[in-house]
Amino acid sequence: MRRRSLFLILLFETAAASGATLNVYPLKIVLSRRDRSSSVSLTNVGNEQATVQVTVRKWRQDIQGTDAFSDTDDIVFFPKIVIIPAGQKQIIRVGMRTIGEDPPVESAYRLFIDELPLSQKVIGVRMTMRLGIPLFIGPTRTTKSGAIDSVSVRNDQMTIVVRNSGNSHAHISSMTIIALDAKRGQVFRTDRRELYVLGASLRAFMVKVPTGLCNATATVRVWVDLGGLQLYKESPRDAVCVARPAS
Repeated sequence: MRRRSLFLILLFETAAASGATLNVYPLKIVLSRRDRSSSVSLTNVGNEQATVQVTVRKWRQDIQGTDAFSDTDDIVFFPKIVIIPAGQKQIIRVGMRTIGEDPPVESAYRLFIDELPLSQKVIGVRMTMRLGIPLFIGPTRTTKSGAIDSVSVRNDQMTIVVRNSGNSHAHISSMTIIALDAKRGQVFRTDRRELYVLGASLRAFMVKVPTGLCNATATVRVWVDLGGLQLYKESPRDAVCVARPAS
């Protein structure tokens, strides 16, 4: 399980530094008609008790990868607030509220685990933890399909649009971009790793490139590993360069 599937937000507050530290497992949950429930284990490996609040939100992304969250009652979970003594473990049960027809496309959620601040007020800086675990309700049978829709360069920014045509989320484990000159010499290369492309959606990835790249480039090649599906696109300069700097 990749730890990159979990994002961490640190919120600063006025209080003392906490001695509570949580280990969380698993870092992703996938539910379906076949696997209708799961659980999350929270282990307090710190030296102070931790108070934790659990919530679930519907999760959407736009083409730029900006997250949007909304209320939902699709998921049941308990307990919602727990106190975990130092060295102890708490199990959070998670399940689908209703079992309907097999969905054509996966739905995405985040299970948020928020550490609540200590009640006592002490001068200092305190960091409280927020974890957002990806949670998916998907079809029993998943499909894989995708493409690199477009590659474009405007000034010093390259945009690669990846299409996930499959019915479930896919993780981009690698993305390689190479620009070649007219003699097939390499003038630019970058390797990236990203997070999720949700099911049946588009995602645009921005890459900073050297100013004047288009003047030196004849061809751009892009390789993407989309959840094990290998994608490739080769584009000539005239198809890629939206606004080339003047020679």
